[in-house]
Amino acid sequence: MEGRGGRGRGRGRGGGGVGGGYGLRGREREGEGGDSPLSRGGPPILSSNRHQIRWDNRFNGAFPTQSNNHNIHQSRRQQVLRWSCQPLLIMSKVRNSILFIDSIYPRVNLHGLSTSEAGDKLIPMRRPDKGDTNVIRSVPLRVNHFPVMFNSDSFIMHYDVDIKPEAPPKKILREKLFVDHPSQFPASKIVYDGAKNIFSAVELPTGKFELKISEGEEMKVCSFIVTIKLVKQLELQKLRDFLSRKLSFVPRDILQALHVIMKENPSRHMISSGRSFYQFKDSGKDELGYGIIASRRFKHSLKPTAQGLCSCLDYSVVPFFNPISVLEFLKEHVRGFSLREFKTYRSEVEAALKGLKVRVTHRNTGQKFIIAGLTRQDTRNLSFLEADRKVLPKKVMLVDYFYEKYGKDIDNKDIPCLDVGKNNRPNFVPMEFCMLVEGQRYTKDNLDKEAAKRLKQEQLPTPVVRESKICEMMQANDGPCEGGIIDSFGIGVNKNMTEVSGRVIEPPELKLGGKRNKITVERDRCQWNLVRKMVVKGIPVDHWAVVDFSEQEQNTNQFISGFIRRCGKLGIQMRNPLFCETANMHAFREFPVLGELLNEGQQCRAYRTTSTVEGEGHVMFIGADVNHPGSQNTTSPSIAAVVATVNWPAANRYAARIRPQAHRMEKIQNFGAMCLELVEAYVQANKVKPEKIVVFRDGISESQFDMVLNEELLDLKRAIQGENYCPTITLIVALKRHLTRLFPKVNDRSFNGNVPPGTVVDTIVVHLSEFDFYLCSHYGTRGTSKPMHYHVLYDEHRFSSDQIQKLTYNLCFTFARCTKPVSLVPPVYYADLAAYRERLYYDAIVAEAGASAATSSSVASSSSSSGAWLNERLYRPHGALENMMFFI
Repeated sequence: MEGRGGRGRGRGRGGGGVGGGYGLRGREREGEGGDSPLSRGGPPILSSNRHQIRWDNRFNGAFPTQSNNHNIHQSRRQQVLRWSCQPLLIMSKVRNSILFIDSIYPRVNLHGLSTSEAGDKLIPMRRPDKGDTNVIRSVPLRVNHFPVMFNSDSFIMHYDVDIKPEAPPKKILREKLFVDHPSQFPASKIVYDGAKNIFSAVELPTGKFELKISEGEEMKVCSFIVTIKLVKQLELQKLRDFLSRKLSFVPRDILQALHVIMKENPSRHMISSGRSFYQFKDSGKDELGYGIIASRRFKHSLKPTAQGLCSCLDYSVVPFFNPISVLEFLKEHVRGFSLREFKTYRSEVEAALKGLKVRVTHRNTGQKFIIAGLTRQDTRNLSFLEADRKVLPKKVMLVDYFYEKYGKDIDNKDIPCLDVGKNNRPNFVPMEFCMLVEGQRYTKDNLDKEAAKRLKQEQLPTPVVRESKICEMMQANDGPCEGGIIDSFGIGVNKNMTEVSGRVIEPPELKLGGKRNKITVERDRCQWNLVRKMVVKGIPVDHWAVVDFSEQEQNTNQFISGFIRRCGKLGIQMRNPLFCETANMHAFREFPVLGELLNEGQQCRAYRTTSTVEGEGHVMFIGADVNHPGSQNTTSPSIAAVVATVNWPAANRYAARIRPQAHRMEKIQNFGAMCLELVEAYVQANKVKPEKIVVFRDGISESQFDMVLNEELLDLKRAIQGENYCPTITLIVALKRHLTRLFPKVNDRSFNGNVPPGTVVDTIVVHLSEFDFYLCSHYGTRGTSKPMHYHVLYDEHRFSSDQIQKLTYNLCFTFARCTKPVSLVPPVYYADLAAYRERLYYDAIVAEAGASAATSSSVASSSSSSGAWLNERLYRPHGALENMMFFI
């Protein structure tokens, strides 16, 4: 990728404080360069006559781009690095002077940090400027942010609630408090989060209360002791001070209270879970077949933004078990199921029902139970000992008991009952008296092909439909704005979406090898093709093989010959495969593991070679992510992956380092050491260390910014300083789990109703002071495009907003799998793929260990201890693959 030529003038931002870069004021020298933020520069030198700092090309010899003698410049490089590792001393000499940097790319100050310190801790940097120069055109947008108004003079009372011996369901507790004691606990002025917190618009009585709740088969009365005590009085003025930038920290306790308040009305009418609430009425669900429905889900969050506090609401569709009778569910879910041939399907039935929650229908209480399994005997043969305090326990047949006790004659006596007991105490209930409880999620991976296709159609509404659904919920009686609850707390919501102006960034110029090396990128879709093109450097492929999953053997030879011929036209010479085998799709997950163990780079592709940033000064891009085991897994390790570019200036070839760590630990424990290994891989390829490092971190939330800054980043700095190595660093977090969506005000059919690729939003709906932006880098072919939210936490390169946005967008064109920009910056994308690949590797080893009878083997013996799975050797691919993109 080549930067477009041109001249430009930049302005230095003044002032101290957060993001002030030690209070430097001045201007930047007009310089030539392209859109490549790292296109020029080397170590700075201090000009004695005017106290100027310049990027001086005389020092470029210390960092050769091509050199066969790595040691010639070693001593000189060490002198420069020692000098550049003393930022505070040098900056004190030029505090009141004019700062010059000899290129608009990069605007780098090696001697000052864009991130300021709060005490001894780093905090996210402030926005350096307002981006407005990288623009083809502006697009008017609507964003699903709804401004929230509140009375800053009001208070919210926060109470802690403790319930003994065991808390009843949230709904029951709320009804008992509100219905039985309306004068003390007015329903419209109190919200309860279902756990430990009550928020009220009025003062509540404190102390201990006894609640008596009738439940169970005999309608017995259970007593609960409820203790309520005041935690604090939340002053909304603090939130106003934060939004007006008089307060530096986010008052998270107030935001938590407001979030619970705004969720209260939907939770009284719908199923609520975390930030989500689900509709199960007929208008809010669609049949997927096999006893599964697609239910509408709305996710809600509150965000402090540049325009103030906003309610952010998004729409999606999630598969659930249909709340129907158990027998009806089995007829739909188990293929070929018949009551007459129940024994044939017993194992499938038990697997389908175990763990599901059911509600009984033979009594008025509607009690709910979790299915533990099926009874061994059929219903007609089941008996139990009925305990009676007055007489000795007697044996009772289950069929007789239900008829005498409830007046119910069991129709299906030749099938087992459900065992819904717990703590080794059996409790038998006939299936015909059980209904599935609503709100039970179904794993979409278990859907059959047809149901998955229908769900996908529901999950990918057009932007027009999605926008309409969101606005309907904001207006609905069961939505977050109605019910009179928020009014009691003095809260109001503007039910119209926020309007902003987005900027569309120009796509980069791309090139390949051969005479026709320029690529024509479509202006609208930003796509291109490789017809009559050649890769920059085609490496001969002598050893490769084919595994055919298509089950169409007659087409295999035709495919192989066509593949070899096409690669030859791209400049990649391939011999015939060593062998060709057929396999079923189940083996696909295990196949890459075999390749990694055998040192075969089997998934060869015709990689497109493009240049993101060019010029003097070596740069390395790093991506980091952590893969966690599934929610039901409580022991498997998390897997951290760090990838980095090892070629320059193309910056499109990556090496990976992967390590196991403690279960569900988000912090990358050996981040510095892993990055140093990747620096060594870079040195092997380029004979020089990178002078500039740009880190993209994935998989964290905003609440974990402090961990990334003050643990992972500092770990990296300690590691490189221990090697007498001082590159400049920029740290950017890619946030995927956000609810913000962008909708064009004018429906443009050329983009399927979506925003065009390269759309950037960095005003109004972003953080009120920190350096973040939304970038929609891809072309949305189906559904609604989801922008990526990038948050710059730390920047020693002093990027402007335009530069960091352009750099990020340009990188999205270098993903090896496709000829179009992707939605997520490739360093993070590759880190995610590498971590996922190692998860498959781990699963394969565990499966092999579990199936193996050779307990003396190292793998099987290590499976006896969860700590043994943290052995790094189990996760290292073959040495020849470590610096290859085996994860692609």
